[in-house]
Amino acid sequence: KVRAAMSMAINRQKIKENLMPKEAQYIPLPDGACQKVLVACKYSAKLPDYNPERAKALLREAGVDSGFEINLTAWGAVKDVATAISGDLRAIGIRANVDYVTYAVYTKKRQDGQLQALISYYDNGGAQPDAEGTINFFYLPSERDYFQDSELHGLAKQAMSQTDVNQRSATYQKVFDT
Repeated sequence: KVRAAMSMAINRQKIKENLMPKEAQYIPLPDGACQKVLVACKYSAKLPDYNPERAKALLREAGVDSGFEINLTAWGAVKDVATAISGDLRAIGIRANVDYVTYAVYTKKRQDGQLQALISYYDNGGAQPDAEGTINFFYLPSERDYFQDSELHGLAKQAMSQTDVNQRSATYQKVFDT
């Protein structure tokens, strides 16, 4: 409920309109775990719509109606985005602080398991235009694996061994919908 509330609190459209370059305004916001332009990107679980009132209700249901404090680690070109997200979270009672760091500090914090939340751009790892880059980056065992879920690890490995794009898409969907 808390993760859903945090996601509902972020006004992605306003961030895009106000902080992204005009050349990027035509690119639709992703509504799930990967970009639909990628081969084998399939999901049915969508990101929640912006709804700060529902987000506050979810926090009450989760027993944290007085909010809590969280550090948003950010690096690179996302400083303004992280600040905007911090403001959106504060509007629902989450006291979000931006910890803007260098790439080296971010990497060390990630390796040491010191990230509470990360604000970062992700471009599918600069790899081929296949959802495999996203699967490899986030869902295989590593310090970037924020889920630590052996079922997801198994599905990710299975998908990466499938050469048939339809089979791979179906397996990716299981990962992205979890």
